[in-house]
Amino acid sequence: MTEPAETVLWEGRPAAFPFFHRSDVVTIPSLLAVAAFFAYFFVIRQNTPPGTFGTIIIVLFGLAILYNIVGLTVMRWLRLRGSEYVVTDRRVVVRTTVLGREKEHGVWISQLEPPVLRESSDGTGSITFGDSGLLDGMSGMGGWNRREQPPEFVRIADARTVRDLIAEARAKAAPYAG
Repeated sequence: MTEPAETVLWEGRPAAFPFFHRSDVVTIPSLLAVAAFFAYFFVIRQNTPPGTFGTIIIVLFGLAILYNIVGLTVMRWLRLRGSEYVVTDRRVVVRTTVLGREKEHGVWISQLEPPVLRESSDGTGSITFGDSGLLDGMSGMGGWNRREQPPEFVRIADARTVRDLIAEARAKAAPYAG
């Protein structure tokens, strides 16, 4: 997970595992609206049964909507349960294991935006890099926009100390020249 020349400054895991993400405030109602539109125009409004082809289309649309409402949320929760976070003097690394598959995402600390802390009422906090809004995290959940997202430490204990540690390491880090 770390390179030999790196010094590990902090390691941790999520202290809480929220099932929903703040972007769900937009995605779930939107998908429910699409489902209602689809149900009305393609199922309820029809005077005749849809036939074999229509039934297949209805089932496929229904499965796609169900996957986007339930499946992505469950996969995000599983990713969070299998997450490990590492801060070194050179990089920020997130390792995730889901259903036996391991993925590692590391970014040079000098290339990251300043760390932003979002504290929760239970004493944990989440750290993102740069300005993040309500829709932050939508593209990383299997959506159509597959651009690389900066790492995020979700619901970690003592998040304020970790944020300060990252800011200090970022200030000391040499610019990445690779």
